Amino acid sequence: MSGLRARSDIGKNGPAGIPGVDRKRANVIVISFETKDLRLICSSLRAAEKALGASDAQALIATVADIEAMETADELLVLFGASARILGDNSIEVAIGAQYRATFVPAGTRFRPAGDGAPDWATVGRLKLTDLSKQP
Repeated sequence: MSGLRARSDIGKNGPAGIPGVDRKRANVIVISFETKDLRLICSSLRAAEKALGASDAQALIATVADIEAMETADELLVLFGASARILGDNSIEVAIGAQYRATFVPAGTRFRPAGDGAPDWATVGRLKLTDLSKQP
């Protein structure tokens, strides 16, 4: 019975008992999509390559994966540095490759507003991708 764990050991290694997964990092950004097309382009390299070209498609897929690994939108803003910025409508614009920009807005209601009414980005854990456009 060495391969079986006692019931009291289940879940001690991480979420759902997965060894090597840190419970503290279980809270990650969840991305939703404004349209089915945006979801498809962001989840399929083939679809992204068809829409954006090979290098920008790879940049898109990598950027989405990086954002999904972060805990909050504030972390996104810090780690992406000059490649990400907050716009006046409380959306976040992120550079994708050399030619595209993705626009995200806070999704849901589980975040706090800052003193000025804008989202407290350190509490935003859900983002919706609303636009993917070519830079002028």
